[in-house]
Amino acid sequence: MIGTIVLAFICLYLFIVIEFCMFVYVRDELDMFENKLESYITSMNHSGILIPGILQVKELISVTKGVWVATILPASLTCVSYLFHILVCYRKHIKRLWAGNKHFLPLKFHNPASSESVVAIARYSGWQIAYILWGYLIIHVVQSLCGMAIMYGLVLPIVHNQGLEMLRDLGIGM
Repeated sequence: MIGTIVLAFICLYLFIVIEFCMFVYVRDELDMFENKLESYITSMNHSGILIPGILQVKELISVTKGVWVATILPASLTCVSYLFHILVCYRKHIKRLWAGNKHFLPLKFHNPASSESVVAIARYSGWQIAYILWGYLIIHVVQSLCGMAIMYGLVLPIVHNQGLEMLRDLGIGM
């Protein structure tokens, strides 16, 4: 079990590093895209029909980059805390098994064959690591979407001096 957790930590670390490298690559591509948009705005002398839309796209790119980076740490800490939770539960179950208490196991696992135990250990390790990695990715995406909702629902209206208008629309303002 300790080997599974160590391997899960290593895999999670590698997954986060690879994800961050991919983010850096995508960020650089988005920066080049923003530069092209900026050159289009300059060539149109800030007076084209598409200028407001382009400015909104630039703001979306900027907000998305910031939110994605800001949610790396909370998603990572969530998965690391889950790995420690797995260790705590493992210790609790091992103590129960040492005491001879097997009621928390399904009936077919009360007296397994040794070959079944080896296969189950290998299968459990693989499933646990895959669960951790997919969990990290899902948690990161969900936290990023929540961050985007907070940015567009609360922060950006205040930045664009529309905070009081937003409160009036909610019926809370003066």
